[in-house]
Amino acid sequence: MGALCPQCAQAMPPLGERFESHPHCGQCGYDRCGISQTAPCPECGETPTKAGVVSTSSVRRTVLPQGEVSFRISGRLARSWHFRAALLVILWSIVGVGGTGVVSMVGLPNSTYFAVLAMWAGVASIAVWFCSPRSLDIERPLWILVRWGARLGLACWAVGLWEARQPTIGMGPAIWMQAGGAVGGVLLLAVLASVARELELLHSARKLTTSAVLFLPIMLFTWIMPFPEDAVTISEGPAGLVQSVFLLIAVVPWFWLLLRVARAVLDMTAECRWAGVAHRDQASRDDAWKQRMQRDDD
Repeated sequence: MGALCPQCAQAMPPLGERFESHPHCGQCGYDRCGISQTAPCPECGETPTKAGVVSTSSVRRTVLPQGEVSFRISGRLARSWHFRAALLVILWSIVGVGGTGVVSMVGLPNSTYFAVLAMWAGVASIAVWFCSPRSLDIERPLWILVRWGARLGLACWAVGLWEARQPTIGMGPAIWMQAGGAVGGVLLLAVLASVARELELLHSARKLTTSAVLFLPIMLFTWIMPFPEDAVTISEGPAGLVQSVFLLIAVVPWFWLLLRVARAVLDMTAECRWAGVAHRDQASRDDAWKQRMQRDDD
């Protein structure tokens, strides 16, 4: 235990009153004791909405269990194999969608293109069930709509892509299902951003939040472009330069968005893996300490 200087000890309230009287940041729960009420939070940069008033959270003001940083995503859940596996599956689905787009530019029939995308969307729609727990609804009860929208929306996207390759069904139902899937993609990014924030990966959370805002415009822009074709060919001469610029404008934003989301999800999987390793190391040290104490007693 560290010692406090007399000035700090006099300024600190009793232990029982500490978490009741101290203001906390409403965004990340950081203890703002000793910080000006108008200053931004040193942890996440959140600024109070009004001068002299600091937003607080009734849940985060409660003392968390030892070793936990969040009520919504517990350390046990973050370390669990199914949570980490779900993040890995989503990561590989994002990589698969990007890889399918690259292959389609070289030469891929549209029916095969839609079938492969439907497969990746279906895999991601299953994985999202395991990385969107009910505990996300603790502070925001309406968050249940976001979770279920992400779960069902991606499934709609898979169905819509599969219907798009069936000429007998028609494009009308397929387009509506894909539109619902696009909304599900936005909600999935919102869920992942919330999870990243609970894991204290604020940089990744900002990446996912901005990606959720840009997802629909970029997806719509890429969809209305004449792409994919059976194969992308570039002519020679000045016309080829114009085609190359047009192709870059059409596809680069989509691939940039996929890369941005993949980097954020990769950071989340690395954080969960590190948390699992740290927990096992701590448990091994505790067991070794108990065995040593038991030997000393004997």
